[in-house]
Amino acid sequence: MASPPLPPTMHAWLRQRRGPARTSLELATSYPTPSLPSASSAEVLIRVSYVALQFSSEVLFKTLPVIPFTAPSIAELEFTGTVVAAGSAASSDVREVGTRVVAYQNIPDMVLFGRGALV
Repeated sequence: MASPPLPPTMHAWLRQRRGPARTSLELATSYPTPSLPSASSAEVLIRVSYVALQFSSEVLFKTLPVIPFTAPSIAELEFTGTVVAAGSAASSDVREVGTRVVAYQNIPDMVLFGRGALV
């Protein structure tokens, strides 16, 4: 199954500062879309369909400072979506384009590298 072409930008809720979600998150309407995984990588690119903001994320937003000199983090940890691309080293369960998935992002990646899932 072929995936529709990826747009150059996407919408993403970015954590800009410490505090409750209503004041720390800002909607970016032209955030760069991630690049496709390399052919030999274990990475999977997912078009996100649904995300819910969790209580635990709200606690993190209020507690942890934004780390200087890092990109704003895309908020949230658990999501559902559809695989749009995958490297050949990705698990065979999620390698096929069009596969529906439920996935999660680990907290260190969210906090330290700004990777998340609320898009």
